[in-house]
Amino acid sequence: MTKTEQLKMDNLFKAFLKLSDVGDARTFLPKLLTPGELKDISNRWFTVRLLDAGLHYEEIESLTKMSAATIAKMSKALNCGDGAFGLILNRFNKDINLKASLLHMVKEIEQAQITGMDKEIYPEPIDSRPVKYGKKSVVRS
Repeated sequence: MTKTEQLKMDNLFKAFLKLSDVGDARTFLPKLLTPGELKDISNRWFTVRLLDAGLHYEEIESLTKMSAATIAKMSKALNCGDGAFGLILNRFNKDINLKASLLHMVKEIEQAQITGMDKEIYPEPIDSRPVKYGKKSVVRS
């Protein structure tokens, strides 16, 4: 990694530290990341939490739709990494509400998959800023 890349990453990490709650993150991150990137990152973190809770690869694959290779990569980072996942997981697990929320999420996901209700609940945002075409402003649709 170059010095420039490191400075840019540190700047991003400092921005993350300025988020005060889930609402801030819900507003900030979709502006920064594509929907696919956000889904991928959230799936990876969910996978780490499921691995930490002792779920097997097959169960995680079913819940997350992630490949066995990605789950293995997350498992390796959790078990053989630098301890970064462990640090955050310890903080999560100290908060009884966050620990209980994992079990609740698993049950909700399983129920949605069983009933076929696992559909988009938040439509993709539509960019409604006016776009100038010649001398007219047109709203995107």
